[in-house]
Amino acid sequence: MTPERIILTLYVSFHLIIPSQTSNNQIWVCHPSQPLGRIGPFPSEGATMIWQIDGEVIALLIVVSLLYDILWNKYPDESRRDNLFRNLTAISAVALTIGILCTLFSPSYYNAPLVVNQILTALHVFSFPCILLIWLHFTLRSIPVSQRQFRIFMIIGDTLLGIFSFILLMQFIIGGFFSFGSENHPTSGIGFHLMLGLCLLYSITSLLLVMRNAYRMQRNKAKAFILFPSMFIISTIIFYLAGTHVLFSVSTSITILLNYLIIQNRKLTYDTLTGLPNRKAFLQSLDKTIVRGIKGCVLVADIENFKFFNHRFGQANGDHLLVQLGDYFVTAAPNHTVFRISGDQFAMILRRMDQTAASSYIEILEDRFGQPWNFGGIQSVINMHYAVVCFPTQAQKPDQVLHAIDFSLSEAKVHRSKNIAYYDDRAMQKRERHQEIKEALRAGIFNGTLTVHYQPIYHLATNTLIGAEALARLTDPVLGSITPSEFIPIAEESGLILDLTHLVLQQACDLWQQLGGQHPTFTHIAINLSSVNFMQPSLESNILSQISANQLSPNRFVFELTESMIVESFERVNQTIVSLAAHGVTFSLDDYGTGYSNIEYLMRLPFQTVKLDRSIIEHSDTHRDLLESIVLMLHKIGKTIVAEGVETDSQLALMRELGIDNVQGYLLGRPMPAQDFIRLVPGTNPFVPGTKR
Repeated sequence: MTPERIILTLYVSFHLIIPSQTSNNQIWVCHPSQPLGRIGPFPSEGATMIWQIDGEVIALLIVVSLLYDILWNKYPDESRRDNLFRNLTAISAVALTIGILCTLFSPSYYNAPLVVNQILTALHVFSFPCILLIWLHFTLRSIPVSQRQFRIFMIIGDTLLGIFSFILLMQFIIGGFFSFGSENHPTSGIGFHLMLGLCLLYSITSLLLVMRNAYRMQRNKAKAFILFPSMFIISTIIFYLAGTHVLFSVSTSITILLNYLIIQNRKLTYDTLTGLPNRKAFLQSLDKTIVRGIKGCVLVADIENFKFFNHRFGQANGDHLLVQLGDYFVTAAPNHTVFRISGDQFAMILRRMDQTAASSYIEILEDRFGQPWNFGGIQSVINMHYAVVCFPTQAQKPDQVLHAIDFSLSEAKVHRSKNIAYYDDRAMQKRERHQEIKEALRAGIFNGTLTVHYQPIYHLATNTLIGAEALARLTDPVLGSITPSEFIPIAEESGLILDLTHLVLQQACDLWQQLGGQHPTFTHIAINLSSVNFMQPSLESNILSQISANQLSPNRFVFELTESMIVESFERVNQTIVSLAAHGVTFSLDDYGTGYSNIEYLMRLPFQTVKLDRSIIEHSDTHRDLLESIVLMLHKIGKTIVAEGVETDSQLALMRELGIDNVQGYLLGRPMPAQDFIRLVPGTNPFVPGTKR
């Protein structure tokens, strides 16, 4: 809340709660007239009810200012709750305006005709239960209640207001609801009691609903929702006991202001770039949808390689693309709310739609994404991955939906030929295995059952063993042997990759310690790094301190990175490898030929070695010219080349013919335990073509 609003609110509170001593601010609103009887302690005929016109004018200014801000900053995909809050603010402004007119047109200011006083008084009386009914509706939209409960409360509330409206209308036909004295002063009557009773009923109902669900709400939000009905209950009681209208206006203006700043603060739940609701709003909306018993599906669209797009075209064009995509999704899903839940992901809650309907909707999206997008004078086709999770059949809670979405998207990215992943029974079984592998991995790391095997790397010109790649191996008593292709992605997703990297590096240090002495031809052990490792601010110091603690030289290790890792965080990767290279650590670009094969990375980053992906070696007999060109280019820029996945004599012969420096593969030696590898090193026996190790 800004200082100006705080001062203004305090000023309104002061003028409304503390009666003014100026006689011009005191208006007689009850006057001796036709006796209607007394109900309880309500002031008798002739009692005065004080209306403070200056306070109501300031309260009106606050509400009108908020209404202007709401309408000016209106979002294109407003929810029902947004509409209700706008209606609540608008009706509050109307109610305050009518209250001011009632004062101005009274005999003490301007003696208006009787019919004008009657109409204004009737509208004023009607406005209060209207405000509180909308607040009740707003409360029901803001707390997790079932659809059945919502309908019951609204039917009862609307029916009571309808009855009240009918009675109020009958005043103009048969009278008896309220009456006016000889000087056109409105008097107390049974209608006022009915109005107050209805206001109390709506206020107490709202209060009880919030108190019952407060534990599921944010603390500040719950307090704001409790404040509004509480102030109306207090002001109604004061009105009933003392006949003064002191707190009605302050209840309206202050609570709407607090609601706007605390509950309805869209900056907290909306993405500033696209104007779409954010991840927080998505979780809140999904939770309410599920609690209300509404079935449907969540569709998430993930931009493929968005970080590479940003790196290639610049962040400004990336932002422009995100805005375009957000606008398109809103247009393509007019009856559903669209959210931006992360940097490159958009989500849609498809209420009352099943998986078949979601698939039809994806087909519409795919038709558009098959065409290029224009931004900043650039045209580019954008590829998307989609994940669909239905609730409550496949997931019952928002966090379960998110986990299912993340799992489905990872599946879609792994199987590149299939860009749509449905969370079906098969996916649920895979996710169960996913959880089991994660627990097995955690146990393997911390119980010491995870081991490291070493695959030899040979210098092709001399057939000499010059290094090894450290490869983690996981075997579980229940699950059996688990392949790296299964547990490495899970390690990255869960963050266990940090502990795994530390374990592999430590076992590699232990291997150097066991080898002892100097081995002139055996120079290094290669270790794979993950993109998650580079999220660690302390990665450089962790690596260097661990190597130093084992009294080893950093040049004994080569760390391998894939090109996709560089794309994800080029600046961070560049900073890290430059820093480590200054201490003697060397780096290798892994899996070259499967990603973008961007020569820029080889030129800008200090890679001494490039490891060709096994898929290139596997098809080397049919793509010899391509392989020859790659080798020639890499040698031209001074890189050492390692061919990975050499499994046949013909492949080995071709590698030798093309002048590739080092080779690695099953033909030369499978990954082996440390003790087996130690026996292989001392003599550094040359590899003899035609034999398998």
